[in-house]
Amino acid sequence: MRPWHDGVNALAAAIPLSAPVYLLMDLVGNPIPFVLGWFGGGSVRFTKGVPPPVESQLLAYVLVAMLGYVGTRKLVPKIKVYTLRRGISGKDLGKRGTSLADKDVPEALGIVPGAVFLICLTFCLVGYATTNPSKLLDCNSALLSICFMLFLGFSDDVLEWPWRYKLLLPTVASLPLLCCYDGSTSIVVPIPMRSWLMNEGSLTTFGWLLGHIVTVDQNANGAILNLGMLYLVYMGMLAVFCTNAINIYAGINGLEAGQSFIIGCAVLLHNLIEIRDNEAYRENHLFSIMIMLSFVGVTLGLLGHNWYPASVFVGDTYCYFAGMTFAVVGILGHFSKTLLLFFIPQVLNFLW
Repeated sequence: MRPWHDGVNALAAAIPLSAPVYLLMDLVGNPIPFVLGWFGGGSVRFTKGVPPPVESQLLAYVLVAMLGYVGTRKLVPKIKVYTLRRGISGKDLGKRGTSLADKDVPEALGIVPGAVFLICLTFCLVGYATTNPSKLLDCNSALLSICFMLFLGFSDDVLEWPWRYKLLLPTVASLPLLCCYDGSTSIVVPIPMRSWLMNEGSLTTFGWLLGHIVTVDQNANGAILNLGMLYLVYMGMLAVFCTNAINIYAGINGLEAGQSFIIGCAVLLHNLIEIRDNEAYRENHLFSIMIMLSFVGVTLGLLGHNWYPASVFVGDTYCYFAGMTFAVVGILGHFSKTLLLFFIPQVLNFLW
């Protein structure tokens, strides 16, 4: 019997998912009217050219995510036969001293959730872009960046690229995201540091020097800094960090997929809270939820095969695809600064 059926593993997966599921149920409420509305019945009516209710969109994205989970769960055992046949496999050091120590474990199975995710995302984006044509550029750039990193990850598993390419190519992959970014490039200065920039309505020496690089908002008394192009540089570096952070924080069965699953649930929770409490930014967070639900679904399907003792390795394919997915939702969802809070363990690992 697969380790996924073990109660402890199932509970471990359910804990981070419980809060987003509760909020989803609270936001959607009774799903029956929305389901009937899809087929022209019920009390919910859809008008051409008008975005459907948020509840209806959330419900549709949940159903697609469930299909992604089932698809990944079923396809991984079938595809691993082909990777073994091509010699894309490795030994599991975590099984040293057991009867499974010398058994080849198929690698690069991150290609399965990656491919299923792209299929799910394509269906979601078609519906989303149809009712939100202004977001079509964001949709295309998201697909392009994720596809780029999925290809890079799989080619790395096969060809073992040097590290210099692993740092350079994510930067290139982030360019479509940066080109279509239309959000704020300002940051809020922490209260204790505002006196460093302005004092009694005038710029301090440090504030004057800093003003040659960025824009200090004097009307806000130094509370806001407009970083301009430097903010775009930060987001490009964020994409590089995310893709490599998942990859470096690895080496234990289930760690890559497990940490990605937890971060994905945390991002989902953040998006759902913002949708519930902050209508002004609802569109951006709904875009993020559309991507994250499918991602969490396929990751959960992969995780069932990657628990200890792992029957497959996710490989760099999954790590790069997962990292870029987080970068995409952080940048295009306009919460790139908040995203770093969900990567605190990875940041500490980087610094260590």
